[in-house]
Amino acid sequence: MVHYIRFGRRFLVLLNMCILLLFGVASAFSPNFFIYMALRFVVATAVAGISSNVFVLGVEWTCVSKRGLISLSALAFFSVGLMLMSGVAYYIRNWRILHLVFSSPLVLILLAVYWQSGVALNITSSRIGAIVAPLIWLLDTYHPAIPMVVYGTFPIIGGFLCFLLPETLNMELQDHTEQRSVHNMVV
Repeated sequence: MVHYIRFGRRFLVLLNMCILLLFGVASAFSPNFFIYMALRFVVATAVAGISSNVFVLGVEWTCVSKRGLISLSALAFFSVGLMLMSGVAYYIRNWRILHLVFSSPLVLILLAVYWQSGVALNITSSRIGAIVAPLIWLLDTYHPAIPMVVYGTFPIIGGFLCFLLPETLNMELQDHTEQRSVHNMVV
């Protein structure tokens, strides 16, 4: 079975970006040439996974008449990126620092993707709530108390589920608005 059908392209791109970050930084600290070659092989595999998935997504998301333009644009930007990398390598002569410089933007990209995922989850949850809310009022036809019971029990259940979060699990609740010091926290 093709992996992108089972897992989705977004997951595979993020996984390859994490592998690229991890092994790209690790290659800067490789003790000998053989380990360096093995780490760079994994980096090249991750780059191939990212580029093929992103290229396919870019082509799929455009209309048929613009697919040639998108394909050529992707290849042109890839070539410009390689030229810029050689320019940066000209000024940074230490290869270890060069690998760290080339790997560091991935941290920002992964943070941005993680922040977009959290925002998207919140937006999706609020839209689901907006869709379901009028439907709950339709339950009034069966019994007038059903909508009030639903609107009353779900916030209570959500509040109890908050106690299972890692930040609140086995923690004493605060009685004030001041921040708790790290030394008073129970681990």
